[in-house]
Amino acid sequence: MWTVGIIYLHGGRKHFQLKKAVLNPAVFGTLAGLLLFLGGFQLPGLLNQGISYLGSMATPVPMVIIGIQLAHTNLRGAI
Repeated sequence: MWTVGIIYLHGGRKHFQLKKAVLNPAVFGTLAGLLLFLGGFQLPGLLNQGISYLGSMATPVPMVIIGIQLAHTNLRGAI
């Protein structure tokens, strides 16, 4: 989704770079989470609670963003 977002926001594939597609925050976060999970590490309570709150927002926030995008879309022109 990172690369699709870059292409969408910058208006074309000319800004796409494979290196940036592989080295993006989503990949680093996934690798860090995988290492923590496989290593059996326990995060401190406050940090764990903050990450839990972020996880709870993973569905509602994108739904709000999609709703805002749909509100600005000409639906008659899309048909």
